Amino acid sequence: MGTSSERDFMVKSQGKPVSLLWVWLFSFIFLIFSHLAVKAFSPNPVSWIFAITIMIFIGIGWMVLNGDDFGFFLIIFLCGHFVFADNQGGVFPYVFFVVIVSSMLMIRRKIVVFSSVPFIFHVILLVFFIHQVIGTILNPYSLASKIQFIVLALSWVLVFYYAASLKISDINIKRFLFSWFAIVIWMFIAALNQKYHWVITLSPLLSQHEMNLSAYGTFECSELFSEYSCYVFVFSLIILCNLREFKVLKIKKSIILPVAFISLCNLIMGVSRASLLLAGVSVFYIIFLNVIVIPSGKNFRQALIVLAVLPVLVVLVLQLGSLVSTDLMKEDFQKLSHSKLNIKTAISGRGIHRGNLFISAVEKLRKESRWLGYGYSKGENNLKTMGLEKRRLKGYHNLYLSLPFYFGWGGAVMFILLVFGTGLRSYLTYFRLRKLNHYLVSFALGFAMLWGIFIVNQYKISLTRSPSYFFLIWMLLGFTHAIVNSSKEVDIHKTEIE
Repeated sequence: MGTSSERDFMVKSQGKPVSLLWVWLFSFIFLIFSHLAVKAFSPNPVSWIFAITIMIFIGIGWMVLNGDDFGFFLIIFLCGHFVFADNQGGVFPYVFFVVIVSSMLMIRRKIVVFSSVPFIFHVILLVFFIHQVIGTILNPYSLASKIQFIVLALSWVLVFYYAASLKISDINIKRFLFSWFAIVIWMFIAALNQKYHWVITLSPLLSQHEMNLSAYGTFECSELFSEYSCYVFVFSLIILCNLREFKVLKIKKSIILPVAFISLCNLIMGVSRASLLLAGVSVFYIIFLNVIVIPSGKNFRQALIVLAVLPVLVVLVLQLGSLVSTDLMKEDFQKLSHSKLNIKTAISGRGIHRGNLFISAVEKLRKESRWLGYGYSKGENNLKTMGLEKRRLKGYHNLYLSLPFYFGWGGAVMFILLVFGTGLRSYLTYFRLRKLNHYLVSFALGFAMLWGIFIVNQYKISLTRSPSYFFLIWMLLGFTHAIVNSSKEVDIHKTEIE
């Protein structure tokens, strides 16, 4: 993407930012109405349509009257952390799609700017989307589900471009961080409630299962909960290392330290060895490799900060003990030490307790032509696609073995390239601007590490098991490009001043 198009992208008007309290209030209203789309609360389909219609009208009103594109992104982002009607692909992807398409038709200003990402990403998305659509059309499932999940795929692509087109400013980043921190704290409360059953409810806001040795936050999957908590933990450490740059956002130690502590507790309560190990690898990178690969006084100072803070956080978590499931995590690592773990057994799945699942997936892929998948669909259809309808499983616990069933080999490769390319673009931006003292440079590193964690951890879990989490990942992918674009603009502005 050329410099001129980046400038045009960044200067476009996106309305006056609305107070964060209003964003949270409207998010809460959306979540309340979403309960009407859950059978446990309202079995009548009329109420589902009513709830979604109300949210659509509220969303359109927000976009037309406020013009706060970033605020609406935050509303959907916050709501996307909760699992509503996942068996139908979720609630919020459809609400988002209708609101944005309607707003684009009603508002003259540009809401989505396609030049916000390099051309290669257009090609990747087009090939991926074609595989989803063709697979969906050719699958043996109902016409209604085909239409429904083509719309869902459109919402993925639309939210990616919408997020990439967002205007990044001090107030918007501040609103994003405080919203992210708030949802992490709520997930911590939900996780504790799952462990101790303070409040018994069917609400997805505090969802509970009968078997809950490990917590699963609001994602209804302990491994995705741990993975996401790992993102936040690493991000909080990066912010902690660069607090000087975040002074303009009024982010202080008194805010970021509790977030780092809570996200570490969430990570452990999810009882996922892989996520904890990846958090350790990320810390190792920040402390050692970053200093070696990119030596500077700034990076050396970052390493010292992490070395000072991390032991305190670990000791505090250990003091809590079984309160945050450290005993379960310890037992899980003990099981791992008794297994024959090496590179070969890890790849095959035997060393990480995935052996039989991986073998079943590989055998099924070999037997069937997967140049085209059956498209991503309803939960029950996805189980049939993978041949798991008779087994009490939601998937093969491996993203890379799951993707071909939905999108074919071509679509699977495109999605992986989308994630890898986004992470690489973010890291290259960080590497090029590493000497620039601006919080967006830290954001670029944070998202680069986030996608690195995602790529590795998804070898033992699959985001496709949760449509809500899948949609959330699409939002973060697009938002990463917005961060990169804004980082370049900061560099251009500095160069012009000099």
